Amino acid sequence: MRTAAKYSLLPLFVILYSVTVATHAAEPVQPLSELSYVPFPMGYDYMDKKALLELEKAIKTRDSKVVREHAWKLWAGIMQPAPDSDWPLWMSWQNSSKVFAEKPLKGEVSNLSMQKIHHTMRAQNKLHSPKVNTPSPLYRVPDWILQQYPDSVSYDIQSQTFSIKDGKYFLSNGDIMIATESISEQGVKSLVDGGLTQISTLDKLHKDGINGLSVNPWSIVTKHMYWPVKQDGVTGLPVWWDKQYKTDFSGYVGYETWDRAIAIDPSGAKAGTNVEVSYLYNLHQYDGTPLPTAHKNVKAYSINDFYHHKVTQADWDTFDKNDQAIIHSASLWANGRPFEVGDFLVTVAMHINTKQLPDWTLESVWWSDTPNEGEYSTHRPSLNHAKGPWKHYLLTEAFQTQADKDGNLPIAVNPYIEGVTHPIATNCRNCHVRAGWPAASKTLPNGASYQNPLCQGLLTALAPEDTCFKSILLTDFMWIVPDRAN
Repeated sequence: MRTAAKYSLLPLFVILYSVTVATHAAEPVQPLSELSYVPFPMGYDYMDKKALLELEKAIKTRDSKVVREHAWKLWAGIMQPAPDSDWPLWMSWQNSSKVFAEKPLKGEVSNLSMQKIHHTMRAQNKLHSPKVNTPSPLYRVPDWILQQYPDSVSYDIQSQTFSIKDGKYFLSNGDIMIATESISEQGVKSLVDGGLTQISTLDKLHKDGINGLSVNPWSIVTKHMYWPVKQDGVTGLPVWWDKQYKTDFSGYVGYETWDRAIAIDPSGAKAGTNVEVSYLYNLHQYDGTPLPTAHKNVKAYSINDFYHHKVTQADWDTFDKNDQAIIHSASLWANGRPFEVGDFLVTVAMHINTKQLPDWTLESVWWSDTPNEGEYSTHRPSLNHAKGPWKHYLLTEAFQTQADKDGNLPIAVNPYIEGVTHPIATNCRNCHVRAGWPAASKTLPNGASYQNPLCQGLLTALAPEDTCFKSILLTDFMWIVPDRAN
């Protein structure tokens, strides 16, 4: 079995890898570089006046059928392919790394000392949860990446760690998952025109005593996670099983610890059979001890059971160096080898936040090998016009704003996305309502964070008008603003 550690010792590999990249599969009709903006499609109840009236009523009466049907439609709709392409339509939207791109002031020269310290998404989320003790595995940037992509790597002197910088299309999540934060055209315009990508604007609004921002109601903000899949053989994927952990478990629940997995077979020939898979290469426990590679005998599934994209040479040439470094690292950690043209990106999880209601709709999905079991499979509409395997995913939503008899919101958590940073008993709304400026720090403990000491409880039913938020500028349920403002 080849490993990433060997690559850094064999210069010949660089030559062999170059040959691999040069060989490529058939081009899609519409390459990624030529995609123009594709809006959210009709036929999925998005911004439909009648549907929104029914939705508002359903939220007040706690009609979960109407609420969940609407959430399912948003998920199916946003995953429809862009015209003449097999990329999902949201890949035609701008990534947050581009929207919040750092631009030096006129006459100012950008240098390392002036640049904001780069944090992976995983590390940034932990900054917002200082009291949650969920020590996670260490994803040290592979030596091969340090050698081949030195300009794509950032070094934080304080923590003495390397991280890969965000790319044009993908963000550095800090683990195997290849992340994006795509923003609708109206959302981008609202952020840019309002100056909300700039710290100076946020500081002024906060100084002026403004309590909250409000963006265009057509704004959509997403967070999506791809998993790298080899074109040859099978690729292992950990899958969530909610019976492994009790909801009151407060330790680390990331996918590295899950006791169940499946295999993804691009050929489909082994689908339905049991095969051997290995994943998690060259990782370390939080204390620095090596984390063993996982070896399992698991059931294989066809790649057609996932939303997926086969990366072509045209795609690879369109990605910038940071994108390539992010994807390579994910493949090194997942599969023990760099990514190759012809390999696949498969959708494992996604957040979809839409401003069509004043307090947003918040829904999240993840792939499951038991998509028709349990509470997260309920009230899935038929949607015969929707393309793709959207029914092979489970869905949670956080439309509910009223507390239960104990004063809490129901648990709404994506095991792939939140599992690597938060305990199980969390709620999307409880988190996003806390987004604000300035962010909490050692010198500003009452700043915005997932655990603002003035707003206790990870499931507490909070509202923007609550007094515990009076000292901060709320950023309209968007953590991308305080996280990425430059």
